[in-house]
Amino acid sequence: MAARVSARAGYDDNVILQDETGLAGDVSAESPFLEVFGTLRGPYPGWRGVRLDGSFYMLRYPEAGDFNQASANLGALYEWWRGDWSADAGMHLATTTLGGDGFDRSLRLSTRITRRLTPDSSVALRYRHDDVSAIESIYDGIEGSRHRVDLQFRWSRDDRRVGVNLTRETNDRADPSVSPDKLKLEVDYRFVPETGWGYGVGMELRSSEYAGIDPSRDEDLVQFDARVTRYTESGWQLFAELLRADNDSSDAAFSYERNQLAIGVYRLF
Repeated sequence: MAARVSARAGYDDNVILQDETGLAGDVSAESPFLEVFGTLRGPYPGWRGVRLDGSFYMLRYPEAGDFNQASANLGALYEWWRGDWSADAGMHLATTTLGGDGFDRSLRLSTRITRRLTPDSSVALRYRHDDVSAIESIYDGIEGSRHRVDLQFRWSRDDRRVGVNLTRETNDRADPSVSPDKLKLEVDYRFVPETGWGYGVGMELRSSEYAGIDPSRDEDLVQFDARVTRYTESGWQLFAELLRADNDSSDAAFSYERNQLAIGVYRLF
């Protein structure tokens, strides 16, 4: 059983609703923030191959409370292995609040197949299906389904980590303005020593198409992030992170630039 708790605080010069909400980000504000995230993962005693997952997330903007978020997630997966192949399948239940009000509930079914290519690298194919329902009637437009397919590549040697993730997402929601089709590419490099200073850089390219609205809208996001981390022998990790994003939309109301600076701490148990 493994657990991780992290907290970070900083300043966001263009607060936008997180992508997972599916809401349009045409409202923005500047504010400091506090973010807390925790996970719990481990095998279920006596059930070989069964893994339980749990997580919670809280985000607070003291000067922009309408953007405050909180979520909880609990699920179970069955894992199996044969040679260089492994796979898992399972389900998760999640609930989210937004601005202090109930936002959504979702049921996720997922499966993943992984193939080890070399002792240092692997490739995986993952599918996720979400059935989403609104908690408050004001958010009825988000009700519907979401499908995501991920092609993932992972490489790890000594203290170095490389990840590449290609995601195709489609949405079928009650409101077409929150039903985009997305294509996203993420590339990430990390230097992760047992102790001392580490660092990481990442890039995300995302293309979104809102074909169900009139007029239709296209968006292209380019995002970069850089992080410096101090790893200690006691298991604590201190970090500073800078994020820069530029979203270019065919509707100028949905274009934005975002800069976020954060410092934080992790603890592994």
